[in-house]
Amino acid sequence: MEKVKYKKYLRYAHLGPEDVRIWDKFIETHPDYFQMVAYDVKVGEGREYPKSELPEIKEDLVYLSKKRIDVVGFKGEDVFVIEIKPKANLSAVG
Repeated sequence: MEKVKYKKYLRYAHLGPEDVRIWDKFIETHPDYFQMVAYDVKVGEGREYPKSELPEIKEDLVYLSKKRIDVVGFKGEDVFVIEIKPKANLSAVG
C-alpha cells in the first residue's frame, strides 16, 4: 500500500469522475483531516481460477479480482476505510 500526502491530485487510481468530484469536495472542506492516504488498496485473496488458466495470466486474473478500498486515510493512530459513492447503499459495504 503506497501512502501519499493528503491533498488534491489531478488523478486518483480507480476513482470515476463522480467519485473524484465528491473526494475533491471533501478535501476542500476538510483540508487537514488526514496526514496521509492510500488509494485503490487491494484486499482479500482474489478469486480462485481453474488450473487450466494459462500461468502467464492467472496472476493478473487473481490481482484484478481482489476487492478494492477507494481510500484509506491515516490520522494519528487512527485508520479510516473510505468508500466513495454518489449514493450510499449496501453495495458500498463489502
